[in-house]
Formats: sequence, C-alpha cells, structure tokens
Amino acid sequence: MLAAKEDGSVHTETVSRVMEFLDRVGEDDVELVKRRGTRRVVFSARLVERLRRLGTQSQTAGVDSARENRSVVIGST
Repeated sequence: MLAAKEDGSVHTETVSRVMEFLDRVGEDDVELVKRRGTRRVVFSARLVERLRRLGTQSQTAGVDSARENRSVVIGST
C-alpha cells in the first residue's frame, strides 16, 4: 500500500517504521512475523472487525455530511 501511494517505490526504512508503529499502537492485536523471508504485519480478527465497523461508520457519516452540505448548496430541506 505504501508503494502504491508513493508511485511504486518506498524506502525500506519507511516500511519498517510504519510496521513498528502499527505493532506498537496495535498492542496485542498486531504482531510482526517473518514468513518466507518477508516481514509481515498480522492483525487479529478482533481488530480487523473493529476497523471494518469504524470504516462503515465513517462512510455513513460521510454520506450524511454530504447530504447536509448538498441541502445547504441547493437550498433544500
């Protein structure tokens, strides 16, 4: 994901810092593992579900906010 954001290239140090940050912030719900010679971040099912719910809530909030803004722009109620 970082490479996609940075047009295909990202420094390995940046990736390491992001992985360590996620591990630190995620506490028991995030684990750094090494598989087939590659370091990976593993998220617990509990954290994934929580993030999914938060994403759904923020998308819904964005739709509600967009509707409110639309009403202001076009003068509808």
